[in-house]
Amino acid sequence: MARWMTAAWALPLLVLASSCRGAPAVRGSAALDASRVMSEVRDRTRADGDTASLATSASSRLAAGPLDVGSAVEIALAFNPTVREGYERLGIARADLVQAGLLANPMLDLGIKRFPAGTEIEGGLVAPVVDLFRMPIRRRIAASRQRAVEAEVARDVVGLVYDVRRAFLVVHEARAIVKLRSDALEAAKASLSLMESLHDAGNTLDQNRTIEAIGAARAALDLEAARSDEAEAVEDLVRLLALEEPPGALEIEGALGTAPGEGLDVADLAARAEGASWDLRALDAAVCAARQDAALVTRDRAMWLRDAGLVGKRDHGESAVGVGPHVGLELPVFDSGRTARARSAAVVRQLLAQRDARRLDVRSAARRLEARVRLLLDRERVLREQYLPERNQLVKDILDRYSMMQVGAFEVLEAKGHELDARREHVQTLAAAWRARLDVEELLAGRLNDGMVSRAGLPMEPEHPHTAGGH
Repeated sequence: MARWMTAAWALPLLVLASSCRGAPAVRGSAALDASRVMSEVRDRTRADGDTASLATSASSRLAAGPLDVGSAVEIALAFNPTVREGYERLGIARADLVQAGLLANPMLDLGIKRFPAGTEIEGGLVAPVVDLFRMPIRRRIAASRQRAVEAEVARDVVGLVYDVRRAFLVVHEARAIVKLRSDALEAAKASLSLMESLHDAGNTLDQNRTIEAIGAARAALDLEAARSDEAEAVEDLVRLLALEEPPGALEIEGALGTAPGEGLDVADLAARAEGASWDLRALDAAVCAARQDAALVTRDRAMWLRDAGLVGKRDHGESAVGVGPHVGLELPVFDSGRTARARSAAVVRQLLAQRDARRLDVRSAARRLEARVRLLLDRERVLREQYLPERNQLVKDILDRYSMMQVGAFEVLEAKGHELDARREHVQTLAAAWRARLDVEELLAGRLNDGMVSRAGLPMEPEHPHTAGGH
């Protein structure tokens, strides 16, 4: 009995001493967490630019000259709110981990009662004993949740990097389409001008002039639509760069390129994507936290002792103070803990089901993207090596026949129009192949972009075969 009372005396003092120690610095640790996450993201995405060259704002970098895709990524990583929000999530997770290692504060109760015969004083110092047993599991739960948050933040930053690269690509595609639509409008205007000359001379029907006028109007509408697409593409890039005021004319370097398949390895893509997935890593950590939480529920319900401490009392009219131990017990009369245990077990099973579903999503996306990349690369190669050369040859053949006065100018213009259509189809296919490549790289960097994967891989318009004829 004497030993038990001695322990009861010492316990609240020990808890009080532990609780009075301040929490360790959180901000510095969170900065280290962010640095570690960003380092892994950069390794996976090959984003190795120098943020120091950005000076104080994105606008200062844009004023320095045309923007390349590497600088665009660095601007986004430096100024996009998504990154700052991710840093704060890491800070919250770090603070939760530190908080999980702190004991609950002890409680000091003091009561004073005045009686005619004197004053009665009663007091107690009580500490939550159950916290001593909860703390190790709480720390493991918080550590698992921190790992989940790190994986989620990394996934979001990877997504930002590839969103910028896709936006850069879309601007290049839109500007190439604008150029082709502009050439098509010039050809349509030339055809209309020729037809109007024939019409004024009385050598063609009103219907033929109307058809050419409709074609020219259609070409003008297509050009305006292409310019609208370009403006939308530029705005998407500007938003990702977190610019308050977009520049009057965004100058960017580079072009679509000519070899989207060079250096791309799609072998064993599904297994590699599964191993790299940030979503699966986050769900693994969430499952671990849920299992620890289930263990905490089981252990918590097995403990009846909740708090312990010392109480003292001096009755009125007495000079001596009575001191003794205090314990608080929970009696499982109404809640046996069975429902809480069933709920925690269900949470574990739910997370495991979510992980299985996400794993299937990742592997399915890998197979779909692998097939899409191969198809688009083959299609782009056929367009570049066979279809476009044949179209160009057809225009040359018709020009030769025109020089020998075997065909009229309309046949030349029509063939040139179809050649422009073929060039536009090639540009769209080339851009689609580059997008598919970026989607594969993003998947291998750990992020499954459901929106990109579900998009159709062939965005081109059908083009009808040309048959040289006359008006």
